[in-house]
Amino acid sequence: MTQHMATLAMRVHDALVEARHQRGSGRAAALRTADTALDQLRQYGQLAWTWRWWNDGRYQHFSGLCEALGRPLGGWRRQVGDGPPRGPAPG
Repeated sequence: MTQHMATLAMRVHDALVEARHQRGSGRAAALRTADTALDQLRQYGQLAWTWRWWNDGRYQHFSGLCEALGRPLGGWRRQVGDGPPRGPAPG
């Protein structure tokens, strides 16, 4: 699982770099890719904590990093007209 999480983190990074060099629908697609990979990464982090592979401190640090990246990513997606609506996540 660690290798898969590292791969997802690199996918987020690569998609954000790609988005920086794109315009229009290319940028929106790259931001969507980054957002999807970040969501998958979050899910794996939650599993690692649920299965007790991570302690509370590690999970809190990880969650904070994901939130610190996810908030501006959602804003960038809204800026290009492809973002989720503002507000708390459903569920």
